[in-house]
Amino acid sequence: MSTDTTQTRDGDDAYLRRMQSEKDHFDREYRNHGHDEVLVQHVPPVWQLLEQKVEQLIRAETGGFFLQDYIAQIMNPRTAPRMISLASGPCGLELDIAGNLHGDYEIVCVDINQGLLDRGLDQARRKGLHLTARVADCNRLELEEGGYDVVMAFASLHHFVDLEQIFPRIARALRPGGVFVTMDISSRNGYLMWDETLATVRAIWSLLPDRLKINHTRFLKPTLTPDYENVDYGDNSFECVRSQDILGQLDRHFDPVHYVSYYAFCRRFFDPMYGPNYDLNRPLDKAVVELAWALDQAALSEARLPPETFFGVFRPAGELAGPAVDERRVRLRRDIHSLNRCLAASTSSGVSRSWVQKIRKRLRSIMK
Repeated sequence: MSTDTTQTRDGDDAYLRRMQSEKDHFDREYRNHGHDEVLVQHVPPVWQLLEQKVEQLIRAETGGFFLQDYIAQIMNPRTAPRMISLASGPCGLELDIAGNLHGDYEIVCVDINQGLLDRGLDQARRKGLHLTARVADCNRLELEEGGYDVVMAFASLHHFVDLEQIFPRIARALRPGGVFVTMDISSRNGYLMWDETLATVRAIWSLLPDRLKINHTRFLKPTLTPDYENVDYGDNSFECVRSQDILGQLDRHFDPVHYVSYYAFCRRFFDPMYGPNYDLNRPLDKAVVELAWALDQAALSEARLPPETFFGVFRPAGELAGPAVDERRVRLRRDIHSLNRCLAASTSSGVSRSWVQKIRKRLRSIMK
């Protein structure tokens, strides 16, 4: 196990401020994790329930596999398989995947935060797992061509600025038959809600009791929020900086092996912001969850709202053909169409597009 330390980047002050904001945020997220604790973010029980529902959707799509065992069944039959994880944080998921692998494998974890990587490497060392780490900014990261059987981006694409360059690098990095695996956020930029999504959330919000409207993350202490606010969380960070562009860029650069979209709106009620309010032993709380999930699934299947989250397995564009790929591409493009419809009808632009364009140009000049 080793750590290859490289510079992130220098230059643009706004970029560096956002970079530091990212580091500070995730340092806080994992500050209270114990020495041997699983290195994943703490979530409320209601979120765990929703994730179980998502897992069922994904297993139905992949023939019984979830993310960890899907990657294992790709890597284990191969000789000296390699995987790279982009913006891995403390490598919690990667440790779980490594526990399902055997033989002479390698998992490379890339992140901007040395401290988080060190946490993951420490656990890997004590468990005898084959993880290495590289400190780098994924926006300017060059990937070894043909170097990996699996490239993974778990909840990280929505922090990346230059998708038009990152996705071709990922495609070139895959070995023959290799796959790009991702679970990520595809919401409006800044984690804002589209007008139609916001209207849906506020309609449900108006019916909920006040005890389910306590915000646990935005303020210094839990605070009642009578009205659901549409907040731009990308104002001073990379949070969802180009999340609304992810699906379109995936469709441009890859063929879908598997694709599942979910959470048209219901994550807004049950994630760590409002999820701690829900007691699943209370009939009303459980009923709200089940109704929201059912409405969410209907909104997606009828293309009434675009998804805010998705799971996908992809191969480079042009490598796959056939009815199964076509069917998954239809579902992906249905979601892109829903997103574009909301974009055309939107009343505000969200995260500054001029800033994003400026940073993309700077990154490309550095990569030349």
